[in-house]
Amino acid sequence: MRSTEEWTDDKALQFEHRNLVTFVTHKYQHLWDVKSIAEFQAVFIDLVECHHRAFMAGRVLHRDLSENNLMMRRDSDGQVKGVLNDWDLSSKINETGNVPTSDAKHRTGTLPFLALDLLRTKPEHHLYRHDLESFLYVLLWAGLHYGLDGKRNPYPNKAVQGWMSSDFTAAIAHKSLLAFTWKINQLLDAFTPEFKPLAETWGRPLLNLFKTAYRDKDDNEGDESWDKETMGGHLTFEKFMEALKSKPRSWD
Repeated sequence: MRSTEEWTDDKALQFEHRNLVTFVTHKYQHLWDVKSIAEFQAVFIDLVECHHRAFMAGRVLHRDLSENNLMMRRDSDGQVKGVLNDWDLSSKINETGNVPTSDAKHRTGTLPFLALDLLRTKPEHHLYRHDLESFLYVLLWAGLHYGLDGKRNPYPNKAVQGWMSSDFTAAIAHKSLLAFTWKINQLLDAFTPEFKPLAETWGRPLLNLFKTAYRDKDDNEGDESWDKETMGGHLTFEKFMEALKSKPRSWD
């Protein structure tokens, strides 16, 4: 059985000239190295805010969010900070607020964490909300596979084995089931004991947010005036943070 490290679309690497850059930085740790749920929450919120800040101020969209790219560092005082790593598939945002068409020729991302839209089609643009959906899948993956202090099951929980399918049709079918309450309950019930507190406080509100957005999309199929970039205003940074019950920090 394959682990998540093996699932990156190699075709995404064929279209852009790339430079090798080396950084000397703090030692980073993986997301599963947190010592408590409170630490995980602090790191996860840091990552969501860092990603949004890069998009708004830096005009860069990451496009490859996965459990291996969401990292943390521990300061000398023991405090944890989220670190968003691995920007090699990121893209600058053009003057219209979109990823340039030349950067959107192939899907980018790690299969289990790809947004449904990116599995179904090759969209003209990779949107900000697609990365928000990847954050959701990383959170669910963490809840199903992580303990604390470095404990992690590297193999897929049966609740999400379908996400790993290289057959995109099968992967779509499994993720689409999240639109049904029984499937949501089944998935949240499978959270590890350590992460069970996040099932209802974060998992369900976020799943309900995306379920509502996709139903609204289906209801407005063919309506050119409907806002596809935010799924009718449902999938925004502010709505995502509201589901996490976290007030965005001010950068002024």
